[in-house]
Amino acid sequence: MKGYVPNEGSGPAAATRFLAAATDFLDKSGADSPRLTAEVLLAAACGMDRAELLKALILSPGHRLDPAHAAKARAFIGRRAAGEPTAYLTGKKEFYGRVFSVGPEVLIPRPESELLVELAAAAAPSCRHGAGTAVFADFGTGSGCLAAVLDLELADNWRGLALDISEGALQLASRNCRALGCRRISFIRADFNHPPLRAQSLNLLVGNPPYVGTEEYACLPREIRDYEPKTALVPVPACAAEANADGCEAALSIMRRAETLLKPGGLLLLEIGEKQGTRLLAALRAGPWREIRLHADHADRDRVIAARLISSCIQTGLNAGRQSF
Repeated sequence: MKGYVPNEGSGPAAATRFLAAATDFLDKSGADSPRLTAEVLLAAACGMDRAELLKALILSPGHRLDPAHAAKARAFIGRRAAGEPTAYLTGKKEFYGRVFSVGPEVLIPRPESELLVELAAAAAPSCRHGAGTAVFADFGTGSGCLAAVLDLELADNWRGLALDISEGALQLASRNCRALGCRRISFIRADFNHPPLRAQSLNLLVGNPPYVGTEEYACLPREIRDYEPKTALVPVPACAAEANADGCEAALSIMRRAETLLKPGGLLLLEIGEKQGTRLLAALRAGPWREIRLHADHADRDRVIAARLISSCIQTGLNAGRQSF
């Protein structure tokens, strides 16, 4: 029942008893990691992080909750039991060692996407030509987690462009970047199918575009399907005559535009669905690309496809393979 934690007892609740009741309630609801979730949500309701809460419980195990904090925590627990993601309840999510504000206007950052940062940071020196400023673009920036971390991880002679069609997402991404001290990112409201960028203006193009097919979307857990923005998950079908998306539409569209937007030798890095590698590899092999690779995430699932644009003076001898990062 929304906003209600049973078996807590009467009177002011001791934090330890509250956590036990909340954990049991979340466990019965089917929520993942019920004890951890209960701790995170109680800490958020009390205006502290989980580490501070656990320390307080060690120092004062019989501590009683402020009634206002307890009421807020009960509401959080009830909403989580109903399926609302923990990150939307706390308004925060960690990504690559930084904490980002999140809300229902953006996809919640996932650990798998950190592979994009690792690959981009490792390859960045090879994407530069000359002593001028190099430029990366993040297509579909959402919370701004990729753009912000790249701004912080890459050398000072890089600057970034963060594109998203959602004004709400861009505002949130901008706030996140300011909070983290990013100073070299420009925000552009645009559909990445029609990016307002000059030809050969990018050294690096990264993105986590929508890649969930229509049929797969119907089978996603309720906390994703009912709460996270569908437009960030499912691409628009390739043509109006198609009723369903297969998940590859956005990646294929970005690949075509990257052929014009990247400088010769520039790198494309896209997060993809684990079963889409074969089709997307074939599309890249048919184009002006070399060093085509699939990179697996830490669960050994194909997660990122990478390719380097061929210079006009290079013959189109392409190689392709699979590489785990």
